[in-house]
Amino acid sequence: MGQTITLELGEEAYQSLERVASAAHADVRAVLLNMVEGMVYPLASSSVFSEMALLSDSELRDAARKSFPRAQLRAFDRLRREQEDGPLAPEEQQRLDTLRSAYQEAEVRKACALAILHLRRQLDTKG
Repeated sequence: MGQTITLELGEEAYQSLERVASAAHADVRAVLLNMVEGMVYPLASSSVFSEMALLSDSELRDAARKSFPRAQLRAFDRLRREQEDGPLAPEEQQRLDTLRSAYQEAEVRKACALAILHLRRQLDTKG
C-alpha cells in the first residue's frame, strides 16, 4: 500500500508540470508520480548515494568537482573510436569495459554529490 502525501508547489513548478503532462497526454498527478518513482527511488536505493549522504557539504563539493583522470579519459576515448572502426582485440575490449565502468562510477558519484547538495540547499531555504 502506498503513502498519500499533500504537496504544495509554486505556481511556476506547477505550470511546468502541466506543460509536461499536456505533452505526454497524461494528468499532472501521473507525471509527478512517474518522476518521483523514476528518479528518486533509483538514486536513493543506490549504494553510492547512501555512502555519499554521510559526507559533509565540503566533501560533497570536492566529489562533484573531481574529474576523471586525463590519461584514462584519453585511453577511453581512443578505444571507443577504435571500436567504431571494428572489433577490438580481447585485451583492448576488456580495458574498454574497465574504463567504461570506472567512468560511469565517477559520473554517478558526481551526480549523487550534486543531488545531495541541491537537496540540502533546498531544505535549508524552505525549512
